[in-house]
Amino acid sequence: KLQFLYLIEASHCEGEHPQDDTQTMWRDFSPLLAIRSPADVWATEPSYLVGEILFHMLFVCGFYSACKGGPVAAAAFAAALCGGAAIELATIMYSEVGNFYHGQAVLQLFGQHEPVYMLFGCYAWLSYVPMRLVSTTAKNLSPMAEAALGGLLLSWLWGTLDMLGLGYIWWTWHHGDPLYNARDTAGVPIASSFWIFSNGVCTVWLLRVARDAGLFSSTLKAVVWGAAAGLFGGLVLMNVPFVLIFHPVEHFKLPTAYSVYILTGVCLLIVAAALAANWPRVRFGVFLPGPAAQLVMYIATLAAIVAYFDPADVRRHTFGQPLGSAAICALPPAERPQENFLFDLFHRPTYLCPADATPAFDHFQPCPNATLPDAPLAWSEHYTLCGVAKSAAWYSHVWMSLAVTLAAGCFTACLAVDAQDEDKAKTD
Repeated sequence: KLQFLYLIEASHCEGEHPQDDTQTMWRDFSPLLAIRSPADVWATEPSYLVGEILFHMLFVCGFYSACKGGPVAAAAFAAALCGGAAIELATIMYSEVGNFYHGQAVLQLFGQHEPVYMLFGCYAWLSYVPMRLVSTTAKNLSPMAEAALGGLLLSWLWGTLDMLGLGYIWWTWHHGDPLYNARDTAGVPIASSFWIFSNGVCTVWLLRVARDAGLFSSTLKAVVWGAAAGLFGGLVLMNVPFVLIFHPVEHFKLPTAYSVYILTGVCLLIVAAALAANWPRVRFGVFLPGPAAQLVMYIATLAAIVAYFDPADVRRHTFGQPLGSAAICALPPAERPQENFLFDLFHRPTYLCPADATPAFDHFQPCPNATLPDAPLAWSEHYTLCGVAKSAAWYSHVWMSLAVTLAAGCFTACLAVDAQDEDKAKTD
């Protein structure tokens, strides 16, 4: 196996038992599938169980929609699944990144690192629906207008889920990772939000270009080209908005959130200009009732979770960023063990010290009467974190995001633009 030596600067302090610093490039994929009792999940993380069931249902609905919707729908589903799986597995399983950690759902893949619902529900369905909607509603607009509309809807769908998932600690990011230090007001890393936005814009644009080029002449060709668009858009082309917007914002030391605002503003202007130029041909109706109904079910279930479950009741027991020992966490942050990542370009704290977390942004805290271990934990060792009570501002932010996402989804699902020749637009 290819070996990678973590460079831990201070982990060999006298009396410490550091984590084995010889790691494989990829985390252990065994067992391929692990099953946790639903009763156990319900007892400590009931909102997580509801979310998992929701996304399994949405995957089935989305897969059925893609199978019945013809080559264009099949291409969108293949792009969503392949592009999302590639970036997700790299973020979770590749130790040079390894900065994102899931809770333990009922169905877990790849050494219990990856929930099934995340791959097939979140990444497949959540990206498929915007791609599917705009492929019909915006197919007679320019490729850039279709891409902008798809990117906007995807960013709002994901942004709402990110706020809620982080608030109920369905997932966490590596604490102290410099790539994720800049957070929005709900605690979601801005780099993560910008990535999903740019990924959506680029992938939708590629799908449109492939469709206009006649590459979706059969379902098989559509799946192949859709998968290629998802991989290239999510791993390569999405870097273009980063180079044009995100990195210049950071270079000039502007607030990182400006990057998302700028991309949102540009996309809104493109969509507004396209609709204004084609307004005589714009009409409204429910053209894709299946995906539209799925979107409403998604928003309604998330709203029910927020209304019914208290984030402070969450007891999350899983592995993630290795838990530091009492001695390590007693050190000043600058003296704690560090590890290099992304091929030695960056470094970050190796161990998590829960008391350092900011509840308003990290959304977890040490559990009552919890004590740190005598020796730091390894990657595969589980520990428990507790949820925190949320402020009125957090609830207001989430409810507003749910409302905006629902409105944007309904607008996109009910929009159509007739073809230039004024023939009745064909809908899939």
